[in-house]
Order: sequence, then structure tokens, then C-alpha cells
Amino acid sequence: MLLYKYLSLASTIVVLKNKTFKISNANKLNDIFEFKPIININEYGSKMNLGLLEQFKIKDQIIKKASKHAATRFCLCFSATNDDLLMWSHYSDSYKGIVLEFESTSLFPEDVKYEMKPVSYRTKKQIIQNPKRNIKEIQESLFIKPKCWSYEEEIRFIIKNKDTKKQDFTFVQFNQNSLKSIIIGPRIIENDYELLAKFIISYENNYKKTCISKCIISNKEYKLIIEHSSSNLIDSIVGLKEPDA
Repeated sequence: MLLYKYLSLASTIVVLKNKTFKISNANKLNDIFEFKPIININEYGSKMNLGLLEQFKIKDQIIKKASKHAATRFCLCFSATNDDLLMWSHYSDSYKGIVLEFESTSLFPEDVKYEMKPVSYRTKKQIIQNPKRNIKEIQESLFIKPKCWSYEEEIRFIIKNKDTKKQDFTFVQFNQNSLKSIIIGPRIIENDYELLAKFIISYENNYKKTCISKCIISNKEYKLIIEHSSSNLIDSIVGLKEPDA
């Protein structure tokens, strides 16, 4: 499966130079609605004939378990699409940035433990009702977002890392051969283009199998068109500098 990472040019160079992604702790995600399931065990409590105090204790235990679980889980986000207008605008420096294309099956070294899923977009919050299934439901809640974000078509990795407790973020290494294409934004400026060209030439041995593609603006529709190059890495980036026909 192909995955797409929208980035500014500066972030792109850092990612490719270090061969790492910055990953955020599940307890520290930007969206205030993420990882905020509703814990409601009233029905379970009634079936088990539990008093209010016992139900409160169980609910408190689930909250603590969720926080502990999330403390060793880190989030890395990609998109399933490479031509979304809002994504290019918001995450790729108003069309002046880059989209990196990766192959999911070869993305990480074997020692990286993760779960990968498409994000589920919903209008209502997840409800955790059964204490006996709460770990599974807690993990599921890491792949749920409000429906308004559905245009992102997010593919999310939840990466387990026991050695980074209480950290807001850390870094994970990726396999350089998993990078299939560097897609250049339609509004990249001359100086940034030259900076990218110099970087790619200097790191050609690391990314010699990577293609360079160009994102152009359609003349007929409100859409972007990705033009893929079949040339080698160096020739293709030189070719992309030529004016459009």
C-alpha cells in the first residue's frame, strides 16, 4: 500500500537526512477530541448488580489503564491520497512543499512494533461499556477521529515504545528503500528548488531508487495532477526545472 506524507520543504530535508519520523505520544495529540472515549459502564454495572461506588472504582481503573496504555503508544500519520487540495495547503506549506510517497510493507525495520489502520471517522464518540474488553476498545479509540477530518483519508500507525514513557514525542527510523517518490509542490520557489536539488544530489546513494514527481495545477478543474517521471533521480529533478510545455 502506498502512503503519502505531506511536509514543508524544511521538514522534508530533515526527514530524509535523518531517515526518521517524529512521532507523538497518544496522550499528547493536537486534536482535543482524539483519544477521548466515553466510559459508561452503567449497563454492565446493572447486570452485575454493582453499586455506584463499585462502578466508580471500575471506571477510574479504566481511565488509569487507558492513560498507561497510551503512555507507550506513539502516533504517526500518513494519507492514502497525494492530491488533496486542503492537505497540500495545510501541511505542505501552501503548495510550496513536498509530498513523500512510501511503500507501507517495507517502511520500518523489523524491530519496530506497530499497528496500522485507516482512521475511522465518526460523528459520535466511542463508548467503552465492558470492562472485560476495555484494552481492545482503548486501542481501537486510537484510530477514531471526528468526521470533519475525513478528507485526510488518514492511515495511522500506532507504534509501541516502552522506553519513552512520559515523553511528548520521539523519533522512529524508516527504511530508505521504502521511499518511492518525492512529489514537488506546484508553487515551490526557485531558491527552495535549488536547495532540494542540492540535497538530493548529495544524498543520491541513499535515495537512488526514488523517483521525482511534479504536482501541477489543472487548467480545467479544481484539482491537482501528479506527473510521474520514469527518469533516474538526478535527470528527473533537472527535467522538472524546465518550463511546462
